[in-house]
Amino acid sequence: MSDEKLKVLVVEDERSIQEFLMMIFEEAGAEVLCAAAVPQAKEILDTHPDIDVVTLDGSLAVGHGSEVAEHIVKVLWPRQAEAACGKTAFVVISGNPFTPEGVSAVYEKGSQTVSQIKGFEGGTRAWLRHMKSLVPA
Repeated sequence: MSDEKLKVLVVEDERSIQEFLMMIFEEAGAEVLCAAAVPQAKEILDTHPDIDVVTLDGSLAVGHGSEVAEHIVKVLWPRQAEAACGKTAFVVISGNPFTPEGVSAVYEKGSQTVSQIKGFEGGTRAWLRHMKSLVPA
């Protein structure tokens, strides 16, 4: 992973949420790449193995965030291990409640910890409102 600017990949198919996440990360000084579908996200990960953090929409119009998580764990992490660099972290964000099966799928694909954030039962929009409140005006 990069020693310079934090490099973030936002995987989100809803344009307004994608743009909002981009704004938050860019204002924090990160370099931000975006993908709206699983194939695009995998291509970006393959060509930018120095991505530090990936935010994944749990349910995309083309694919599921767990497919990207699986790619990170099975393809990217082994490449990073060979290069002796840190692992890309990933966070799954979803406006829909995760079923126990969905949480298990993400966990099995390599998440170190799986938990629901208390107070954000309203889903992605509630989480984004909270994140926006943290950004200085």
